[in-house]
Amino acid sequence: MRAFNNTTPSNYSEPLLARTAESSIAMPTNLTVNGYQPTLTWEDNADNEQRYKVERDNEDSFPSPVIFFMLRNAVEYQDSTAIIGNTYFYRVAAITNEESSNFSNTVSVSVTATENTSINSNLVVYPIPAGVRVIS
Repeated sequence: MRAFNNTTPSNYSEPLLARTAESSIAMPTNLTVNGYQPTLTWEDNADNEQRYKVERDNEDSFPSPVIFFMLRNAVEYQDSTAIIGNTYFYRVAAITNEESSNFSNTVSVSVTATENTSINSNLVVYPIPAGVRVIS
């Protein structure tokens, strides 16, 4: 690192090595997604999680994720808020009040239809009576 003033920079400082603490919570693995209403499944590898955090975003870099929470020992989440025509990216982490595991692998899905794509309506079509003009 070095500082700058209006005219000249300082010399570089000595390198500093930093190490982040490893999480004591095992991360979920083998995240998969399938179905018309995205259903995520994963392997619960943690024995000390308090809940799971599921993140969903329209971008794989997760700049502004929508976050859902699941109870401990959960291994599935169904996204009932997914909108047809959108592509979503998902990832999952095990969490406590103090820390979070690393995120699982990232999966994506394009929502293209719902389970029942046909509309059941009781539409009755009547012929136009003779002599009646339809103006559109």
